[in-house]
Amino acid sequence: MIAFLVRYARNEDGVISVMAVGALVLALAVAMIVIDTGAMYSAYRNQQSATDAAALGAVRQIAQAQNVAETIFELNDYSAANVVATPLYYVADPARSPNERFFGEGETASDGTVVDDTNFNAVSIIKTSQSPTYFARLFGFGDSTQIETHAVAAYSKYVSFSAGTRLASLDAG
Repeated sequence: MIAFLVRYARNEDGVISVMAVGALVLALAVAMIVIDTGAMYSAYRNQQSATDAAALGAVRQIAQAQNVAETIFELNDYSAANVVATPLYYVADPARSPNERFFGEGETASDGTVVDDTNFNAVSIIKTSQSPTYFARLFGFGDSTQIETHAVAAYSKYVSFSAGTRLASLDAG
């Protein structure tokens, strides 16, 4: 038996096939990383754009925020499933971090306002979906990966006006 193993260890026939299989597995692993990661990132960016649009649309009609958000997702060729629209109250307080400026229903805002459905001025949209994988399934990572996007929009009621006759204007000198 030992003589067989010694003879087998010295035999170099077919070594290239073992190296070729190893190179193929390595190439598939690189393809999994490059192609699947790129596809997931592209799907994430496209879904984030739709989530941003849904938040901007829903903030203008906060009473129907869920329906508006679902409609905007459908108009952007996304499923309306797994969309959560949450009305919020926003306080423009530069002393607070951006995440601490939003308050949910029943909370007391930093300006002393007790938040209820009459004073919502912002909306948070969360969309969850699945992105297919292409090469990752060959390594047992599953057929899809979950993508979650989040957008928040606030509606501030500011008025701007201008006074002047515009009779005298300096333009380029």
